[in-house]
Amino acid sequence: MYTTCIFCHADLGRNEAIEEFPVGRRLAFDGAKGRLWVVCRRCERWNLSPLETRWEAIEACERAFESTRMRVASDNIGLAKLKEGLELVRVGDPVRQEFAAWRYGDQFGRRRKRAMLVTGAGAAAVGALWAGGFVSLGGLWIGTRMSQRWYRNRVVLRTRDRRGAPVRVLRKHLYTSHLVPDDGGRGWGLRIDHLRGR
Repeated sequence: MYTTCIFCHADLGRNEAIEEFPVGRRLAFDGAKGRLWVVCRRCERWNLSPLETRWEAIEACERAFESTRMRVASDNIGLAKLKEGLELVRVGDPVRQEFAAWRYGDQFGRRRKRAMLVTGAGAAAVGALWAGGFVSLGGLWIGTRMSQRWYRNRVVLRTRDRRGAPVRVLRKHLYTSHLVPDDGGRGWGLRIDHLRGR
């Protein structure tokens, strides 16, 4: 009797509920065709059991399946979970009609989680790009304003006024300069705003 998966070589686990077949945590059986599988919990593939160990184990699985109250079924598949934790999958005509989403439920659950993670990561990335766009636009605006301020506040001329006091003429002062007639009427002068000091 094998104890590892034929496909992925993972340990199939043990059960104490079916003494005739103590291998596996999920067993699938078809009483009409005489087939017994151990479902691998890692790769979820069905491993067909050897012929010589099947019949007694199938009968024990059928009895355990019928005796449990926790079971669901579809047209040709039934699922029951025993108190010991063993899951039984009955292939064939159902005991009663119920909804079952068990066979691919684990795979669908993993796919759903993966899809949710990818969707969440994508939404976070889009949100980060969107927020980053606003931040970069804000940074661009602040940078532009700072460079304008720096450009306008540069000293373009250091000189002295009529009394000999030092004055600084900034670039922004050139925008408000005026050409005015000289006090003595002999020519023209230039009136420029300025800052006192060096």
